[in-house]
Amino acid sequence: MDMATPRMDESWNRIKTQIRAIWGDVLTDAELDKGRRDLNKLVNIIHDVTGEAHTKIRGQMNAII
Repeated sequence: MDMATPRMDESWNRIKTQIRAIWGDVLTDAELDKGRRDLNKLVNIIHDVTGEAHTKIRGQMNAII
């Protein structure tokens, strides 16, 4: 059995929890899952929903990751 997938799921769940702490009132799980494996896409989704600047979102994401 490949252990990378469970570890990746655990990491994603940790990251998603932290993202929810910041933007959880405006982001759905479906929106977060769309950007799961693509940081640029995730930043764009957060930007589209919140209107926050890409640089601000990236800074917050860098602190999370």
